Amino acid sequence: MVPFGVCLLAAEHYVAHKEWPLSQAELEAQSAQLLKELEKRSDLAPEEKEAWGSFFSHITRLTFRRQGDSLKLRIEFRIDGKTFRRTVVLKPGAEVDAILESSA
Repeated sequence: MVPFGVCLLAAEHYVAHKEWPLSQAELEAQSAQLLKELEKRSDLAPEEKEAWGSFFSHITRLTFRRQGDSLKLRIEFRIDGKTFRRTVVLKPGAEVDAILESSA
């Protein structure tokens, strides 16, 4: 869930700003904006709101590096006392779904 959430927020940021986020602070701002939009559109379950609220507490390290037009994310996170590491490359796209589908 954590790597997908990071990718989703990075893709949302790219679509909104036409540039990749380069810091966790930018992702946190995008998360707050996304949460506002979700609250306006539908009834957001308290569990979902709480999950987004604690999402960043699982991340122990997050690095951003541009590779040409793409963004390489290295995500380190802890769940249930275990540390996980994932690397994802996102490619530009016009829509969030297209960006997520292009991730490697």
